Amino acid sequence: MATMRIGTAPVTWGIEGNPDGALQLPFEQVLSEMRKSGYAGTELGPPGFLPNDPDALAKLLKTYCLDLVSAYCALDLHSAASISNDMEEIKKTAKTLTALGAQQIVIGEWGSPSRYKISGRVCSEAGDDVLDKAGWKRLRQRVETVCEVCVPLGLKVSFHPHVGTYVETSGEIDQFLDAVKGLPVGLCLDTGHLAYAGDEPVKAFKTYAPHINLCHLKDVKREILQRCLQRRLDLTETTRAGVFVPLGQGDVDFGALLTALYKLNYNGWLVVEQDRILTQPDDTLADARVSYSFLATLLKALEP
Repeated sequence: MATMRIGTAPVTWGIEGNPDGALQLPFEQVLSEMRKSGYAGTELGPPGFLPNDPDALAKLLKTYCLDLVSAYCALDLHSAASISNDMEEIKKTAKTLTALGAQQIVIGEWGSPSRYKISGRVCSEAGDDVLDKAGWKRLRQRVETVCEVCVPLGLKVSFHPHVGTYVETSGEIDQFLDAVKGLPVGLCLDTGHLAYAGDEPVKAFKTYAPHINLCHLKDVKREILQRCLQRRLDLTETTRAGVFVPLGQGDVDFGALLTALYKLNYNGWLVVEQDRILTQPDDTLADARVSYSFLATLLKALEP
């Protein structure tokens, strides 16, 4: 029988890479609101947000009764540039995850400025701005390097298809899976990024079910998304416009999604994310509670 736990990530509180003018909340407030909302775990967030020392981090998370779920690490998987600095960060993160009992690490592709500008419009506008044979070869080699570091530590490696990168659409996910065939890497599918890329989340989760290690759940207002795409806004600008909303307030069919995961006997974390860029104080606690309650109610209804 499927067993799913509900976690979240600091990005729900606007903690993501410090966009220009963004308000960064203190980690004490973020962790406190996670726990008050009912979440059982959190992702690590960007480097430097939470304490780097594993012992200090373990004590902190215990204070708020939170488990460490995973960490998202974006790195250059396609270009000819060196990734030595990226790999040092991967090694450090992997050791922290292992020390705190997390079972997987999530990696993503950096993409490029040109791809970022056409976020959500790849199918019609990418043209030849796609990975060539050499790019896919480098991607495989670098994913293999990540696996060589992380798998011996007991971590599953999960790749996150991401808007604004060279693995955004379902066609590119297919190419990715073909490129890494034989490597111990699965997928972290994200409902928000799938919808943004023009794919149907429920269909994608069913299609890629054998590869799914982790689920990121975002809700999307399609009306806002379409308006932003028509205005040719990028992912950051569209996020500022409020395209991501609390679960149940957008257009992703989470009832059908959870039913599919239940039938597929998915056992793992459901990580709730409401990507946002705060420029002034907002009621993040209320939104976090709405998403948790909505998801918990759907899960309860699936119980025999």
